[in-house]
This record gives sequence, structure tokens and C-alpha cells, in this order.
Amino acid sequence: LRSSAAFDAWFADTTVKLTPQTPVPGGPRASIQISTAANEAQSFQVILSPKREFSLERVEVSALRSGEREIAATSMEVHAIEYVPVSRKARINQVTFFGRIGDPLVPVKPRSATRNDGNLAFWLTVRTPAGTAGGSYRGEITIVTADEAPLRLPLAVQVYDFELPEYS
Repeated sequence: LRSSAAFDAWFADTTVKLTPQTPVPGGPRASIQISTAANEAQSFQVILSPKREFSLERVEVSALRSGEREIAATSMEVHAIEYVPVSRKARINQVTFFGRIGDPLVPVKPRSATRNDGNLAFWLTVRTPAGTAGGSYRGEITIVTADEAPLRLPLAVQVYDFELPEYS
């Protein structure tokens, strides 16, 4: 998506299991793009791959706008992804991955990151309110560090022209 002197920023779908060493994908992207419907929650991941040490202060989200329509910034949640060690084979499936893998979602707190630490990952969720009109909504995610100017990541959310029921 974007790069700074300190890190490369990239996007992954919710189905991607991250490790500290997951490589930055090839090929540029103009923006993070997700789709949702009214009354639906849709998540995605933003990853910072350090090139050198930096100090993360916070991750900010803007409102999403489509003309005069808006999805408030308060409809978005941001959590940090922590890594847990996997040291033995799971009994419920045949996965044999060993090492550290992203799993728990915790509050975002200021922290230092280094190349040796590996990827710094965040789980973002857009909760599209009931009654939201369909359309293409745009906003941004801002990575604020103590070391350099904030890095802005464009976010495009396509809201389909239908609404999910409150209960399935």
C-alpha cells in the first residue's frame, strides 16, 4: 500500500494467518478495498513490516464518506494482533504449523517495533449501521509514529444496496 522510511504498510484479508515473518506481498495496491452490506461487520488486517526501529503511537481511522452520506469513525474498531507460540500439533485438525502465529486481539498501545520483531499487525472491523445506503465510501487509516510524519492508508468500502437482517 504505502511505505515510509521505517516500515512497509500492507493489507490482508481476515482469512490470512499472519506470522512475524509473513512477507510483504508483491505488487502495489492503490487502497484497501473491502465490501459489506448495511447491518454487517466486515474485518481486515493492516500490517506494518519494519525496515528499521520505530515507535508506534497509535492507529487512527476517519469517517467513511460517499457524497453527503457517512459511516462514522466510531463504527470502526482497531485492535493489535499479538502472536502466540505453537509448539505442538493440534488434535482437532492435521495442521502442523510450528512457530508464532497471530491470534489474540488486544488494545492498541504505544510500542517500539524493530526489524527483528517482525510484522506489527492490526485487525480492523467496519460495523456498517442498519439503514446505510449503498455506495462507494472512502476514508483513511492513519499510522502515527513518534519518528516521522503520519502515514495515511486509503480505505475504500463498497456498501451493497441491501441490508442484512438483525438475526439470521
